[in-house]
Amino acid sequence: MSYEALLRLSHLSGIPVPSVIEVVSEKERHKRAGVKGAKRVLALYGNPGTPEGRSKGGRTSLRRRAEHPEWYDDNFIVRKPIKVPTQSVELAELVGILLGDGRITDMQVIVYGNLLTEVDYSRFVAGLFKRLFGITASVREGKGNTSIVMVSAIALVEYLESIGLRRGDKIAQQVSVPSWIFNDTAYIRACVRGLMDTDGSIYPETKIYKEREYHYVNLCFTTHSQPLAKAMRHMLCELGFRPTVSSDGQRVYLRRQEEVEILQ
Repeated sequence: MSYEALLRLSHLSGIPVPSVIEVVSEKERHKRAGVKGAKRVLALYGNPGTPEGRSKGGRTSLRRRAEHPEWYDDNFIVRKPIKVPTQSVELAELVGILLGDGRITDMQVIVYGNLLTEVDYSRFVAGLFKRLFGITASVREGKGNTSIVMVSAIALVEYLESIGLRRGDKIAQQVSVPSWIFNDTAYIRACVRGLMDTDGSIYPETKIYKEREYHYVNLCFTTHSQPLAKAMRHMLCELGFRPTVSSDGQRVYLRRQEEVEILQ
């Protein structure tokens, strides 16, 4: 209480003011109260400046939100748990898809496609996320004719990094195929399928030999990451194909018609 209030209460009650008192300024009172409050918070939740303290405070916050959701707004995001898969053909195919048309941010995993021609494929990709990780991916329309398959889950981002993928700009980082893919021919085949489905193309070629036209269908994989192009060539060789690489190292071709027919 204030010193003036103490004197008035003493006068009204007839009780003398204690002989040992300390009169402090309002600023000093707030300072001392703050110190007491900080010590109490440290005792309850630990030092907020340490990982252990932040973790303890975070767990306490989550528990309170679960017990009393009416106290909080609806904008709070709870970390989504995921099912952690083992290495498999489907996981290898998803790796190829993400290396092709995928993007990994700090909180999201996104796969882009063509809204006009790849709606079924977008649903297939969403199904991979569901089967592998037990989480639902949203499929929606983006700008222009773009379809977007999106999963918002920090745990998924961290898992994908743990198996060799990277968040951020794939071209700037010159990404490549994770080493575990090369441990199994089935994984290699699935990863090639994912890469070709996203960054592969089919184009016709006409050649004239002895005044006769010959028409061919060629396959081409295009990437601005030279390590990824080298990995694609290596995987195709492992599968028994004979690919060629462009002089700039950004395109991998299959021109032998018997090999093209196999991949088609």
